[in-house]
Amino acid sequence: MKLEVGLNECLRRIRTSGRGLQLVIVVLSIFSLLCLLRLQVIQNYYLRTDFANLRLYRGRSSIRGDSGFKGRPCITPDTIKDDPSKDFYEFSFEGSKRILPKFISFTVSPTSPCLIPEDNAVFQKFWTLSRKIDCRNIDMKRPTPPPRTTTDPELGTEERTTATRPPLDRIHDHPLVVAARKTAKKDNDNVRRVPLEAIAEIVFLRDFILNHAITPLLFFGALLGWYRECSIIPHTNDFDFAIRSDEVPDSFFDALENMTIPLRPDRRLGLRNESLEYTVKSVKHGFPIDLFVLYDTENSTYAPGQGQRLESYRFVFPKIQPDDICAAELLNHFFYVPCQVERHILTEHGPQWATDKPTKRFSWNNGVANVVKIKTYPQTMKPVVQHYFEEG
Repeated sequence: MKLEVGLNECLRRIRTSGRGLQLVIVVLSIFSLLCLLRLQVIQNYYLRTDFANLRLYRGRSSIRGDSGFKGRPCITPDTIKDDPSKDFYEFSFEGSKRILPKFISFTVSPTSPCLIPEDNAVFQKFWTLSRKIDCRNIDMKRPTPPPRTTTDPELGTEERTTATRPPLDRIHDHPLVVAARKTAKKDNDNVRRVPLEAIAEIVFLRDFILNHAITPLLFFGALLGWYRECSIIPHTNDFDFAIRSDEVPDSFFDALENMTIPLRPDRRLGLRNESLEYTVKSVKHGFPIDLFVLYDTENSTYAPGQGQRLESYRFVFPKIQPDDICAAELLNHFFYVPCQVERHILTEHGPQWATDKPTKRFSWNNGVANVVKIKTYPQTMKPVVQHYFEEG
């Protein structure tokens, strides 16, 4: 009762006092201004384009619905790192690392310090793939041959021209010597076959596949090189992706066969329902990228392989579930890998997977532990199961 009388008396005095009314207006104005300033500070702080080492929230990381954004998830990670040289954001979330591509756009909730994806469907797809697996970065202790120099003592470090080279040195330009040098390079496992700058073409194919709503996985030698060395194996001749059969519409293969630059189709092997694989080639660098279609059986997943005599092989792995795919970093770019990556590599390469096997001594169809020959297609099927595309 006393509280009620006190409130009434307070309201009466405010109404009868011009000064009191002015005071209330001033207080409310200051309060509103502070709220606006706080919101502006939050927006300026959280919408920075660099996100570098940004601390979003000092409490528990979470994903929850935000009523102001029609139920879209509101992500509160511990930290976000944005490295301008990389094509992904790295989150620290509930004690684990996560990777999200930079093409996913976010807005900031006006009610709490959290990120809200602009396209919920795209976010949900990539969030399920976002748990980061770190590579091992094992030192393979490969010898590095000294580069052949063409410097003249009298010219210092300037490169010799044909006119200034001694006659015996000019033999390096003879066609037979050039051909022998190319053969030696091909047989030399210390010479890199897939240049690291070619990652641009590899990323192009990654994005081409993602744009068809398919998840490309690093596979075979590409997976081993990433996990073991955090790189591309120097002496490998190609790069490998795999895609799940149940994700791939037929329209994807039509688009693949009509690629031009920077990749062109090279060959198609096998049958759509059991053994399909494609190879595309880098127009600039000439190396192939193999794309294997993965097929599930009751207890396993297999990738196909096909020999020149139409032999059909299967590389059998423990079953790769659609929700058992994780993210990885290779040469500053995001890729996807089986979450059980070491189990996968052990199945293929055995306990000596960390030991380097020279490519020139490696046989794709009997050099691994999990390959099984299934059958040989009859020669009458050759036009169907072995097709080479015309160059150009």
